[in-house]
Amino acid sequence: MVKVKRRSEHKKFIPDGCLNALIYEGDWRNHSQPEQTVGELLDLISEHYGLHEDVQCGIALTYKSLKRTRQERITLTYSDEHASVLEGRTIKEKTSVTSKATTQNITIQDLELVVVKNPGDEYEQDCSCDSQFMLGIMEEIGDAIRNYYWFLPYFISVYLVIDNAGGHGTNEAKKKYEKMLRDKYNIILLFQVPNSPETNLLDLGVWRSVQSLVEKLSFRDRYDPDVLSATVFRAWDNFSSATIDKVYKRWELVLKLVLLDNGGNRYVESFRGKLTGDPSTSSTSSSQPRPPPAPSSSTAPQAPPPPPLVVVDEDLDRLYELAHVEHQQARIEQDNKSETTMVEEKEKLKKKKKLTLASTLVPLTSAENALVEDALFSQERTRRGLDILGRFASHVITRYDMETLRPIEFLNDAIINYFIKVITYRDMHLSSSCEGRKRSHCFSRFFFDKFSDGHTDMQRWAKKVPGRDIFKLDKLFLICNVNRCHWTCAVAKMQDRRIEYYDSLSGDGSCFTSVIRKYIHDEWTYNNKGGGQQLPQSGADSWQIENMSDGVPQQLNGYDCGVFTIMFANYISINKKMEFNQSDIDTLRPILALAIKEKWRINNEGEFERT
Repeated sequence: MVKVKRRSEHKKFIPDGCLNALIYEGDWRNHSQPEQTVGELLDLISEHYGLHEDVQCGIALTYKSLKRTRQERITLTYSDEHASVLEGRTIKEKTSVTSKATTQNITIQDLELVVVKNPGDEYEQDCSCDSQFMLGIMEEIGDAIRNYYWFLPYFISVYLVIDNAGGHGTNEAKKKYEKMLRDKYNIILLFQVPNSPETNLLDLGVWRSVQSLVEKLSFRDRYDPDVLSATVFRAWDNFSSATIDKVYKRWELVLKLVLLDNGGNRYVESFRGKLTGDPSTSSTSSSQPRPPPAPSSSTAPQAPPPPPLVVVDEDLDRLYELAHVEHQQARIEQDNKSETTMVEEKEKLKKKKKLTLASTLVPLTSAENALVEDALFSQERTRRGLDILGRFASHVITRYDMETLRPIEFLNDAIINYFIKVITYRDMHLSSSCEGRKRSHCFSRFFFDKFSDGHTDMQRWAKKVPGRDIFKLDKLFLICNVNRCHWTCAVAKMQDRRIEYYDSLSGDGSCFTSVIRKYIHDEWTYNNKGGGQQLPQSGADSWQIENMSDGVPQQLNGYDCGVFTIMFANYISINKKMEFNQSDIDTLRPILALAIKEKWRINNEGEFERT
């Protein structure tokens, strides 16, 4: 965050470039009323366009008026919220230097909408690919690569090729993140050889076209990496196939020139400038590249220059045709293999599963189906979907949250936390009714974010635990969000001194279980205040860690992990065998929606019951 040193104004109201253009051009004037106050109009603009909280605080109306001998800019902000926008306001102006000033009533067309930044305000800097950015992002890249290739043991090196373009930081920064990736993740950085042939389709035209679209959509609003990322995806959706065809032809020409130079880059360099135009006008058969420069006698001996440029299109075309046929055959074989594997997995799942959960659920009535339809697909919603559809204790579910229960949607943390609260509440009642049963507790998903960031006040998390002592619990549940795109569940069985990890995609989870083990050790040390007592079984390192993913139901897509995680926690908390699979998820999503809207409870057998 950077503090503003001097007052400034800008017209970046919203990351959406198209919507920002509408506001910039004065679409907001259509929503004004003659007798509105300044506060009413600014509130209406903020609500209608969904402005961010920081922007709402700074939006203002401005107009120019002549005062004595010069024009002054008058600003109306929330400090004038009770004053009228138009009533009683006039502007004074001169049509020429020699003419007299005239006064007239102000109109809505004389007003401009701006965002004001005052000295002391804080704002985010533009995100740029410099040394500081690279040193910060490389650790995330290392985590992402290792999580994606979870099936590779850490002793097997992963090689990452990085080009020699600018924006990767100073040489000192490169050495730092190269060492960090090698030591922490066993990822070896391979830097591209300078002046090597450029054969990357992205760099041959795709990135430049995407960047042009991004700038049109976002007006260079690049202070927020998440906004920039979302805009890149939008730009890609608007990408034309004609541009891809041009880039592909350019790439084909580059490969021909590289082959003709025996793998060198000199013929490609001789075509630089021509390759950026229409590839159809730059053909080796119609235009000869300049011959590569002869080696200087003062330099060290170099490889002999390539033979004279003799293009044999027939030979090249035959090679390309053979390579294309081989590539197509390989793709067909891979597709057949993938399809066969999927069928085998489904058959194996059917044989393994005798009775699905869906077959034991009571079918929904027509009235309940109508409630599900209204909750998940209603067109009558506020602009941000903030209308409340469900509540459990202090936990609120909005329509926006509920819509993540639609088919093929990724559940958000509000839905996950809601059912974890319900499961925890059920456990509290079970413990009070069953003598000798110990309580269980669940931390929110933010636990890992806080602990991994090095927060030293982690003891406050234990204050939320029943009895304020995690070592008196039966189970401690921790919800994990892998790279913000995959939900999993970890369980610390405190009395058995065992940490279990449940992943519906059979992930490794060692990065989460190691954090849990460290937290258990730190909590024990804090509770004993250095009294010399040792953690049970001689320290946290000796606690048994088990990856239970192979023995639990597995998802067959990339978006149902949230439902699986809820069901994992549901069954584990009552020590019941998991009796559901992928085929039950489409049935469970509407039931979860109804459980929120109609306050269904989860009984002691893990089943959803109408109330």
